[in-house]
Amino acid sequence: MDFEGDSAAEAGQPSSRTAKTYLVPAVLCMAFVVLADRFFYRQPLGWTLGCYGLLLLAAIVIRAGRPLRRGPALLVVAASALLLLWCFEEPGLLTVLLGLLGLASVTLIAGDGWTASALVWFRRWASFLMAGWLYLAGEALACRQARQAQDQPRALARVFRLWFLPIGLGLVFLAFFASANPIISDWLVRAWQFLTDLIARIPSFGRILMWVLVGVWVWALLRFRSGIGLPSQSAAPASAPISDALFSPGLVVRCLLLFNALFAVQTALDLFYLWGGAKLPEGMTYAQYAHRGAYPLLATALLAALFVLVTFRHGSRTNGMATARGLVYLWIAQNLLLVISAGWRLCLYIEVFSLTRWRIAAAIWMFLVVCGLVWILTRIVARRTNLWLVNVNAVTALVVLFAVSFVDSDGLIASFNVRHCEEIHGSGRPIDLAYLEGLGPETLPALVWLSGQLKDSSRASEVHGTIARLSQELDDDLRNWRGWTFRRARLAQLELPVESLQPQVHPAQNRERQGRRAL
Repeated sequence: MDFEGDSAAEAGQPSSRTAKTYLVPAVLCMAFVVLADRFFYRQPLGWTLGCYGLLLLAAIVIRAGRPLRRGPALLVVAASALLLLWCFEEPGLLTVLLGLLGLASVTLIAGDGWTASALVWFRRWASFLMAGWLYLAGEALACRQARQAQDQPRALARVFRLWFLPIGLGLVFLAFFASANPIISDWLVRAWQFLTDLIARIPSFGRILMWVLVGVWVWALLRFRSGIGLPSQSAAPASAPISDALFSPGLVVRCLLLFNALFAVQTALDLFYLWGGAKLPEGMTYAQYAHRGAYPLLATALLAALFVLVTFRHGSRTNGMATARGLVYLWIAQNLLLVISAGWRLCLYIEVFSLTRWRIAAAIWMFLVVCGLVWILTRIVARRTNLWLVNVNAVTALVVLFAVSFVDSDGLIASFNVRHCEEIHGSGRPIDLAYLEGLGPETLPALVWLSGQLKDSSRASEVHGTIARLSQELDDDLRNWRGWTFRRARLAQLELPVESLQPQVHPAQNRERQGRRAL
């Protein structure tokens, strides 16, 4: 970050030019603070989140000018705008996080320019995250140092010197007059009462803290520069001798022979029990077998990928050995089978124990690991560099997450769970109504369908109660103009069961819900 460089350049300009440099961002910051207070403080999050983000994106683009109106920068702006527009449909967590990442990326392109290196982007994002909240203070300090260098007098210190003695003695005389004159004393009492009433109207600490945080980060989005450019070409191969010394070609071949043998045992067991349907040992179910292996196998594949990246670095001696390359092809193929097996285990576990947000996240992560292994294999075959591998994996992850952010995952979870629960099929697990209620009103269509399929009156009554509480939560959101979204408006048109039309909201649950959906 270059606080002093910017301010030093501005210090050499006339003071009016410096004032204009900071005037527009300052006015925009105050406007966005007021708008954030109006939109978000103790209010439900709805379309206002997308509107706020789009206005902020427009301010960044207009201030940046040409750098954001051509080439890849325009693609980043368009993708960010699309994510923010989707908040009018429903502001999901992934959508909001990617939208914030898009705003930060647009700011970094405006300040530092475009680069195709994912490593540089990671450093820029880290710089923005760690130092963005300090940028306003850093620029203020640099501006103050620049003024001191020009020997400009401190206005506050000058006022203090000129008025300290007159004001101090004036207060002493006023105290004597108040003790001697009841009219002056009454004036002072009224003035004190006015001040106490004014202080009582000061906003709460949480509200002021929100103003400060919004102002600081809006300033960073409007003016941040990380100062991080492209990495120098000469520094790239510095670690080559160390990796070659630690992982000689003979050592790598021996490792690959052992690893392939171990992986072959695991692959054979999965083919025999998981895919072949062989009978498991006494006391073990397929759900237990599936659950125990899903995540450890994924960690094993990640460790294997790291080993390949280190030992098959572009230009290393191992990378040129035909034997080593054949063994690593076999090992990567086994790793792919391992991750696919872990995914199948996860599917079996979901069939027995239902679908959750974390299990969807695990499935996405497994898909990204499979893509990463395929890219590693491509890198070795095509003799690409590790930088190419990092770039293509970063793009893959962003594309996948971007696509997933437009999926109604909570509605998908509810639909899957109600259609595979014990109440419908007579097998599996009972429907977890508390979990579905915690997901929010997006589960209403699935619960309404479930209520029409149940034969057990007591279970149907529980579902109707859940529908009533979620419907009340939806009405609370839509009653406030800030909480409106397209999805919530569509959900409000659902034809609810007659038994669930009466509100059944417990006070404790209502308080918890309001705290969860308000900022």
